[in-house]
Amino acid sequence: MKIRSGATRRTSLIVDDVSERAEIKLHLMLDDASGTSLSQVGEKLSVHLDEQALGVWRVMTETKYAGRGKTEPFTDKFLEYEVSPSFVAEGENQFVLKLSPPSATEIRLRDLQLWITYPRRRVLTDQRSLCAR
Repeated sequence: MKIRSGATRRTSLIVDDVSERAEIKLHLMLDDASGTSLSQVGEKLSVHLDEQALGVWRVMTETKYAGRGKTEPFTDKFLEYEVSPSFVAEGENQFVLKLSPPSATEIRLRDLQLWITYPRRRVLTDQRSLCAR
């Protein structure tokens, strides 16, 4: 999906299950043909999820080891946004992206991923009670 300076683009994702315990992050994989750094794009890109602004973001780097025709590891950079579980609903969730001028003429959104994870609960058992059974 292409996003031009001053333009607003919309896309949606379906979420099957979410709870307040969830840790949620939005990953945006972007390409910018004009050579603008990802941090500069992050400063000019506003992202909303169902009318709620996602303001806390950072540039992340991921090392990948597999790819068609690739034999060496390579890195991929993306923007990561913190998302409150209260912003995400079961069913359709609408994302609105706007690139504020002046900025890169155009960026391309390669991928939008909503990562929903749940912390593991630690189960403590009393070893003596297990041995007595």
